[in-house]
Amino acid sequence: MSITSSIFEVCPIFESARFQLRLVSLEDSWDLLECYSDKKSVEFFNSDNCTSDFYFSNIKEMHDSISLWLREYNEKKYIRFSIFDFLTHKVIGTTEIFRKDYENKKIGVLRLDLKSEFERNQYLNELLQLIDKNFKDIFNYNSLVTKSVPHATERVKTLISQNFEEWKKNDIMPYEHYYIKHY
Repeated sequence: MSITSSIFEVCPIFESARFQLRLVSLEDSWDLLECYSDKKSVEFFNSDNCTSDFYFSNIKEMHDSISLWLREYNEKKYIRFSIFDFLTHKVIGTTEIFRKDYENKKIGVLRLDLKSEFERNQYLNELLQLIDKNFKDIFNYNSLVTKSVPHATERVKTLISQNFEEWKKNDIMPYEHYYIKHY
């Protein structure tokens, strides 16, 4: 299955026992500001090849970023999902997915931005399983890459437990601290 424009017309919603992934919206601004203004959280974010470092100190900055994500979605570049926590009834972060094609390789690129209290194995495991279950077929990739800085020890352990392996900086990925999973 190839990426179809239908996912950019009606964004799918995915759920696990604890979390829901749905298209980010401006209504998420206040909840997401809690995540993106938390300096402990921001140090784990992947801002490679982005226009900012994703540290936002006010609602206007958060609102502007969400507006950009929605514009990029409408231009069919990527999907930024809000991560809604059923237990707290709040949005606790975002995840973004897009595909890059290199020669014969179809590589999904995943960003996962969470409030610092959700950087725990149990939450990361559930989110990565939810992503794994749903994103691969929609985006038709045969490898998935994501970034995890070395001091994000819970995330690194979780990625390894989910069959990701360290991916050294190379021609395809000119940045450091990436992990790759092959399918």
